[in-house]
Amino acid sequence: MADFLAALCDTDRLNPFPVWYNGSVGYCFTQLVLNVLPNIALAFASACYLNTPRSRWQNFTWSWECRIIISFVMVALFLIDGLTIIFIPNLRTLWLEVLVDSVAVIAWLVHGLAAIALSKSQYGPSLGPAILPFFAVLSAPALIIILIGDCQHGRITCSEYLSGWLRFILICAELTLLLAYVVVLVASHPARDDLSSEREPLLQGGTAAPEGQMVAEDGASWISCLFYFWMNPLMKRGHNRQLSQPDNVFQLPPKLRTHNIEEHFRKCWRACVLAKASSKKNKQYKPKPDGSQRIRRNSQSDRRRSEESQEEATSADTDVEVKLHSVLHKAFGCHYYCLGLLKFAGNMLAFAGPLLLNLLLSFMESGTKQITRGIWYTLGLFLSTFIGAILLNQFNYRVMKVCLLVRSAIISAIYRKALRINATTLSKFSVGEIVNFMSTDTDRTVNFFPSFHEVWSLPFQFSIALYLLYQQVGVAFVGALVLGLLLVALNKIIATVIMENNKKLLGHKDSRVRAEQEMSEAGNL
Repeated sequence: MADFLAALCDTDRLNPFPVWYNGSVGYCFTQLVLNVLPNIALAFASACYLNTPRSRWQNFTWSWECRIIISFVMVALFLIDGLTIIFIPNLRTLWLEVLVDSVAVIAWLVHGLAAIALSKSQYGPSLGPAILPFFAVLSAPALIIILIGDCQHGRITCSEYLSGWLRFILICAELTLLLAYVVVLVASHPARDDLSSEREPLLQGGTAAPEGQMVAEDGASWISCLFYFWMNPLMKRGHNRQLSQPDNVFQLPPKLRTHNIEEHFRKCWRACVLAKASSKKNKQYKPKPDGSQRIRRNSQSDRRRSEESQEEATSADTDVEVKLHSVLHKAFGCHYYCLGLLKFAGNMLAFAGPLLLNLLLSFMESGTKQITRGIWYTLGLFLSTFIGAILLNQFNYRVMKVCLLVRSAIISAIYRKALRINATTLSKFSVGEIVNFMSTDTDRTVNFFPSFHEVWSLPFQFSIALYLLYQQVGVAFVGALVLGLLLVALNKIIATVIMENNKKLLGHKDSRVRAEQEMSEAGNL
């Protein structure tokens, strides 16, 4: 490490990283600690807000425009600084300068993109997260120290870096932009602080939220979504016993609101109906084998036939039978299937923990003095366990959100269907049966979603566990295999019995609800 720092900073190997050198702060210390680290923190903090959802509120303050312009001008200055050093011959600290400029370019570029995202989100009317301005101006002391050192020595500290006037202009321009950044923040007066614990919007007497407001996790960073920091205001209200009224809780995000879910589900249903109607139309249409009557894709007959099939399906969509699972697949399938990647990654990291623990124990038993290897094993064990737990937690949380989407879509579809069908068809079903469709039958459908990914995940985990067991105990793993197969057969028998009982239970529920309705009607008479 000492040799690396000495080569990077062009310093003595006995003192490769001087904090105080020649009457001023060491140049390497200034660049790496006071310049590179704040820029890394700025890049990381800004990246947390790159995926901030866009709001319809377009009237963001002028401060965001100034901050965006400052960010990209800083990128241009550091690019000029970095490109110019390529033409400096025999520059001893070349790689140090490249490192500093590269990190600064990435940091301010990410910060500028994050500012664009935040300006079009719920943070538009405010100054946004306070942590971003803090890290943005944190590199100013490094620039001041370098500028003072250059003025004291009459040359560029630590190396012959360009000409004095060009270096002076670049540093002064960067400091001026940082000063302008601070002035913009001080001059702006936000209407409210979006990061306070009393953050709005909340439900207000059942009325809709003002146009453009984003709520709950929709306005949070990915770190906040990962660790559920966005729930802190709600948890604080619960701790203070302030959840007694409907307006004490956050509104649902737009993508979880029933109106949006029902509209999306209806579009997918209509698309499936049109697709099936078109397929039926194509099956009924049999073209003549004569080559002179070849069908062209863009011919007028094809367009007319397509329009007729769409009109028929649109006007009489009840005549086309579409499977519910087909519509659910089209509406939520892509997002739900992609969650399997989280499940797969979490399972792999869960198996990585025992493997790393085995390596760590073998390392400790060997008595070797390579401490670095033991540190890496310990760090890998901690990270695999920690990240694996986070991924599996996110998987379960997002599967529950999909279940909520499916439940809302099915209930809305049943209710809408009950309002649209004629009285003759509706008379075949009692109110209790329709309620059972919305409750019991919907629950049975929704309960499938948490278990689907276990169909492929459990055999995968079982196979890896058997392989690892074989590596540890040899052929004796067959006993565990036999026991596992017996448990699978037993679970199959139990699941079959439970399924039959559930079918009988649903029949009894329908009979009970029908009897209650008849008794209620008789009492009204």
